[in-house]
Amino acid sequence: MPASNKKHTTPQQSQPPASQPQELPGQAEFQQRIRELARMGLRALLERVMQEELLALLGTAWGEHTEKRKG
Repeated sequence: MPASNKKHTTPQQSQPPASQPQELPGQAEFQQRIRELARMGLRALLERVMQEELLALLGTAWGEHTEKRKG
């Protein structure tokens, strides 16, 4: 069969260029990042718990003053 001589009027959709795949971190780098995130989360949690404990003990929030507590 002969090839069709029909010209296409619909513009051809061009494929976007394939992006370079990102290089995944190595096992040691991944573990270091996870440890860092865990350490930061634990620090934030402990700071919040300490603030709540001070509030309960002193009766005022951090940086606030009362008649009984001046310091």
